[in-house]
Amino acid sequence: MKILVIASLFPPHGVGGAEAVAERMSLGLAGRGHQVVVVTLAEPGGKMEIVEREGLQIIRIPLVNLYGNLDAPSKHPAVKIFWHVADVYNAVMGRKLEKLIRETAPDIICVHNLAGFSAAIYEAARRCGAPLVQVLHDHYFLCPFSICYRRGRNCATPCLPCRLVRFPHQRLTESASAVVGVSRFILEKVTGLGMFPGVPKAVIHNAREMTALAKAQTGSARIFGYLGALVPHKGVEQLIQAFQSFSGDGISLVIAGSGTPQYTDHLRYISGTAPIEFIGQSRPERFFQLIDVLIVPSLCAEAFSLVAAESCLAGVPVIAARRGGLPEVIEDGHNGILFDPESPGALVACIRKLIDEPNLFHRLQANTCRSAIPFGDIEGWLSKYEGILQSALAHHLCGERPR
Repeated sequence: MKILVIASLFPPHGVGGAEAVAERMSLGLAGRGHQVVVVTLAEPGGKMEIVEREGLQIIRIPLVNLYGNLDAPSKHPAVKIFWHVADVYNAVMGRKLEKLIRETAPDIICVHNLAGFSAAIYEAARRCGAPLVQVLHDHYFLCPFSICYRRGRNCATPCLPCRLVRFPHQRLTESASAVVGVSRFILEKVTGLGMFPGVPKAVIHNAREMTALAKAQTGSARIFGYLGALVPHKGVEQLIQAFQSFSGDGISLVIAGSGTPQYTDHLRYISGTAPIEFIGQSRPERFFQLIDVLIVPSLCAEAFSLVAAESCLAGVPVIAARRGGLPEVIEDGHNGILFDPESPGALVACIRKLIDEPNLFHRLQANTCRSAIPFGDIEGWLSKYEGILQSALAHHLCGERPR
């Protein structure tokens, strides 16, 4: 097959889970003999760039909007609103994509995150007669900010502004040939609220190669860690506050990741004299060698948690919020502990439990790698996506949808 992969960000630009998944899928499918072309975004005002890397052709096209995707954290809220309004249906980007689809002539299109490209990709694909498979990594089709989290609360249903800017998407998404959720949670939430009506659905949990880097088992839970973006909805502030209850207990917290300078400075300030170390960006392979337990304290409903799966692959138990797709990775009492982030003292109690009950820690530690086998099966994961793409293409050629 000739596959056109569309992703707003693609390594080395962008370091999130969705980008890592899009890259691994593209490289894996190219390694299986498919011709893979990746279309991703470049900064506004630049020139189109085409590079060849590891069997991939990567086309970076300049975004036509107020600023680039990676510049969003530094922008004023009012500017962000105008950006997202333009992103409801960016006709200019749609025409650029249509031109590229006709020039590259793919058999099928696989879309990952599309903020910046906008849902105009659906009309572009339809006009070109190309089947399209959408991979859901977040809440983009329900919320322009992709997290369904507002004023410190998760949105059970989209608010009125979100419903208005996503009103065209229900009609647009019905032209997709298939939709894949990286968790059952995100697939059911997005399609349950009206998106992708009548479109064949599948769940394919993310996978990552880390089994060869499993951490040697440790005797006790002494070093806890956080790995991810330093943003309010990830719950890092609440994690720091929880750790202030453990002064003198001989445990420590290592925080890896980056955020805006202002918010990072705030986190350092509230850490005070607590045994908390900020180490900046860190590769998972290195980070999991430093800690005994990973904490994923997300306040928002994550679609999936690649870092939780990576932690299990590395043999490190996880304390995780009972939110979104996290319970599909972490089984309470088996490879980690789940807690309700809205319950006062719940996170503190989980940390205390692992400190005071070494037998529980050892049991969780012993189960992590076994529980993560599906998340480390790259070939099985690629086969699932390959099957979805081949089925969608076959039924498109026959003039019908897969069942």
